[in-house]
Amino acid sequence: MKEKYKVWMKEHAQEYVEDLRYLVSIPSVSVQQPEDREAPFGEPCARVLKAMLTLGEKYGFETNNYGNRVGRIIYKEENGEDIGVWNHLDVVPPGPGWLQDPYTLQEKEGWLIGRGVTDNKGPALASL
Repeated sequence: MKEKYKVWMKEHAQEYVEDLRYLVSIPSVSVQQPEDREAPFGEPCARVLKAMLTLGEKYGFETNNYGNRVGRIIYKEENGEDIGVWNHLDVVPPGPGWLQDPYTLQEKEGWLIGRGVTDNKGPALASL
């Protein structure tokens, strides 16, 4: 299984970067809006959740959106066992020191730079 994973990741590395570019482009800073049933954490958070669920569907997973509060992407084994990983897609507001737009993914010297790349859009996408 480990070798299959490595081969798949190598074959899809650029696709991962493009998917991450899309997620990073959404400025999903959480804003509590409990009265807004369509976007209880703000419109960008609802949008990034829908984007991630769409990516899950693209890769053949079953997805559910629970009121734009939480989503589920699930892989079901034939034996009835499921695999689950918890993640979040919101980001804290960018602070000072950014040399470029924090919501535009940059590739520099082998590094991916953008808001949420390491916390936690990148890891969420890698888990997918």
